[in-house]
Amino acid sequence: MKKIYHCDFLNHGLHFTPDCFRCCCAPQHGLTLYLKDVAREDAFKVFQKERQITIENTKNGSPHPDCLGCIYLKEYDLDDETLSSEILEKIHKPPLIDYIIINHFKHCDCNCIYCSQGVYLKKVSEPQKSDYYDLLPIIKDFYAENLVDEKNLTVEFQGGSIAMLDEFEALTDIFLEHNAHKIMFYTNGLKYMPSIVKASHQTNCMVICSVDAGTPETFKKLKPAGDFDTVMENLAKYSKYCLKENPITTGYTDINAKYILIQGINDSPDELESFLTAAAKAGVNMVQLDMDFRKVMINKGVHYDIPKHYYELFDLFREKTAELGLYGFIWEYIEGILAKGYFE
Repeated sequence: MKKIYHCDFLNHGLHFTPDCFRCCCAPQHGLTLYLKDVAREDAFKVFQKERQITIENTKNGSPHPDCLGCIYLKEYDLDDETLSSEILEKIHKPPLIDYIIINHFKHCDCNCIYCSQGVYLKKVSEPQKSDYYDLLPIIKDFYAENLVDEKNLTVEFQGGSIAMLDEFEALTDIFLEHNAHKIMFYTNGLKYMPSIVKASHQTNCMVICSVDAGTPETFKKLKPAGDFDTVMENLAKYSKYCLKENPITTGYTDINAKYILIQGINDSPDELESFLTAAAKAGVNMVQLDMDFRKVMINKGVHYDIPKHYYELFDLFREKTAELGLYGFIWEYIEGILAKGYFE
């Protein structure tokens, strides 16, 4: 038996956070280079060297200790004659980066009361440089070293608010220049971003905007610095210019209006229905229903039952999206939590 391990995230992922580079989005797993441990100018070279060593060790049956126990670390037996050609191709595929998460800044022009990163966010009203490091020179290094699978690259802009990152447009441009396969933009919708429209006319795109309310009154309870009508107007603009006036015939764009259930604030049938009606009016082609997980993040391992009325809300969501002709999206892990009846 020739046992080896493989992880798609390790081989092909890259996650830029304020204090480190990761090959994975899970803080408890994977190769991590903390920037306090190296000189900033050497970070790219050090990380790339450690990444290469870790990938080779994993292939040779000695995965990174922090990867052990992760569901994404797969074990294979190369002597197994039933091993599919698809898996073999994946194992031997060159470890080029094809998934980048941009999360190296914590500036925001909103103050959502439920934000899981609220204690880290810096409230600003104008675009600024990251307090941690400039990402553009590092991305240029990855391209210069031919470490990016340009044809298959997916990029996620997280943050912070992308509207408050001064290198946002330059980063978007470099990915477009290199023909990124897909770019995902997480935005609070308070500011209209022409770069998003530009991207949607050149490649596959997804805009994810967490609205979380169906009325201005509830919106203000959740986002005191924001304005419901402004967000819906901007979503309508994205729907118009990214969907209806998109010259790409082979690509696709999704404008996703998201709704996170916050217990005691927006978890009523009337509010959810008003949101779905407003989203349909704005012309979005996708809506998402999610739940607030702050309690779990703060109290690890604590058991929380799903509020009984949440099941009615998810049923309403499915029924109303079908009625309005919207694509209603619920994460698979949310469906699993609903099936169990609790999360922890």
